[in-house]
Amino acid sequence: MATSRSLYIDDRDPAITYSSIMPIATGHVWLPFHGAGEEFMQTTTHANLTGSSAHIVFTGSDISVFGSVSPASAGLSDPLTHYILDSNPPFPFRPVPNNDTQYNVTFYQSPTNLTSGLHTLQIVLQSVGNYWLDYMVIDGSPSALSAVVNESITTPLVFQSTSISTMLNQYTLTTMLPTSSALASTLGASTDVSGELIASAVLGGILGFVLLCGLVVAIYRWKSSNRIRDPESVNPFRIYTRGISDRLQMSENSDSPVSSAPSSGFHKNRERSISISHPESPPGYHSPRL
Repeated sequence: MATSRSLYIDDRDPAITYSSIMPIATGHVWLPFHGAGEEFMQTTTHANLTGSSAHIVFTGSDISVFGSVSPASAGLSDPLTHYILDSNPPFPFRPVPNNDTQYNVTFYQSPTNLTSGLHTLQIVLQSVGNYWLDYMVIDGSPSALSAVVNESITTPLVFQSTSISTMLNQYTLTTMLPTSSALASTLGASTDVSGELIASAVLGGILGFVLLCGLVVAIYRWKSSNRIRDPESVNPFRIYTRGISDRLQMSENSDSPVSSAPSSGFHKNRERSISISHPESPPGYHSPRL
């Protein structure tokens, strides 16, 4: 009589790969939670988006999937799910809720005629609803019983809640909210755009300042060159200097014995020049008599 052994796979086990067929939510539609005391290892993993999927590759002759069912008062029924074993047709399942949270509910049981060997099981959500995956059980020969660990999976590290019932209302809204990956990509894009805008603004400001400085220098040089070409700007007192030198020259010519007989008008100018050149002495100072 052949012996059989059971291998329990918790929802946190890296052998289970969580993903989604929706590009905007790939890898981020499954959220880990602290489970209730009735759940295996007191953990559970939640999803509620259509297209969310999980799969496992194992070696054995039987596999079962267990989970929890939300109460009817949650307002969002459990989704329709398809369980696809190897290339077999999908097996549909939708649990029936009641007034209380149900634990250790069998979601899927493989066919009894499954041969021992390497198999793949895929779980796909077909509608919106609260899906709580608790654990899987693989049965088979002790010498050929295993689950293949997918090294590319990243297991979430942050637990979101202490029980299913306390978080149902909050995560009912996640069907309408973007996932963290979408938010991260959006923020990353806006930061890049903001960085480019800031760099462009700074570069434009520098170029504008350089052009302004060049314009100021050009105007200054142009004005300087115009001032150099203008004779009046070189010596503004030149016209007055010329007048003084002419008067001095006239005085010298009038005093010179070689000069010709001056006209009556010239005598008047000469007398005026002499009177200007030799002013009368001021009256002497006389002290008052004592």
